[in-house]
Amino acid sequence: MTHDTPPLLTVDNLGHRAGSRWLIRRVTFSLNPGFTALIGPNGAGKSTLMRTLAGLLTRDEGRIGSPWIRSAKGIHRRIGYIPQFPGVYQQLTVRQSLLRTAVWDEPTEWRAIHDKVDAIIDRLNLAALADRRGSELHPSERRRLALASVWLRRVLVVLLDEPTAGLDPEERLQFWQDLYWLRTLPESPRGYLVTTHLLAEVERYCDTVVVLEQGRVTYQEPVGHFIYRAAGHTFYAPDGASGPGVWHTGRVSAEGSWVVSLKAAPAFIPRPPDLVDAYLWVRNAGAQEVGTV
Repeated sequence: MTHDTPPLLTVDNLGHRAGSRWLIRRVTFSLNPGFTALIGPNGAGKSTLMRTLAGLLTRDEGRIGSPWIRSAKGIHRRIGYIPQFPGVYQQLTVRQSLLRTAVWDEPTEWRAIHDKVDAIIDRLNLAALADRRGSELHPSERRRLALASVWLRRVLVVLLDEPTAGLDPEERLQFWQDLYWLRTLPESPRGYLVTTHLLAEVERYCDTVVVLEQGRVTYQEPVGHFIYRAAGHTFYAPDGASGPGVWHTGRVSAEGSWVVSLKAAPAFIPRPPDLVDAYLWVRNAGAQEVGTV
């Protein structure tokens, strides 16, 4: 995928440290319109990167820029951040919380504020939740409230940290439907950076993948290009397989175990790669490759 417009955000050699230990360092990538997945092992620094981009953690080196924002001081105001467990005002209803957000972000005529809140309640089908207090909301409902809040703030990009963690399949589907619907609304965020361990969601919903390892970006490219890195190295192993240069995906079908392998054994049956295969490949055999950031 190519982009005809400038990136929404450019991150250049970004770093954050705790004492003398760098949690992320020299992080460089660009965030384009659409959905970008930030993936990597636990401890890679994904949440730290998110919070640094949002301005919740100090930026100890590097810069964050945007050709869409005139003032560098205004960048954090145009970035919305939704943590894994969004906070709520326990005693306020959903409608009251949204009204508070609207007033805080852009004080204006009271009728206009009510109209904006009514519009997002209608567009995200929040009417059934509008009069419920924050303390009564399920985690999936808190995420929906958070999405409505970032729309009211008119941010340029949204950072979503493990947004579907702990949700059942129906709730995960509802979340992505809400996210895609939000994207179609006037004045909606144009870019979405999502951290997740659910690679099937990345393959299905995201345009671009960014891989973070040991606090640094090692790959950034369209999802389809990333998957192609494992082409020619994905097989069914009818009799199973083990040994150096063979990595199991954990899946088994009638054709055999699904493996990623440096070489094709005589009994192996080729199969097309998916995102799980590509991630295994770059984390193991492809680790020596130079990323395309």
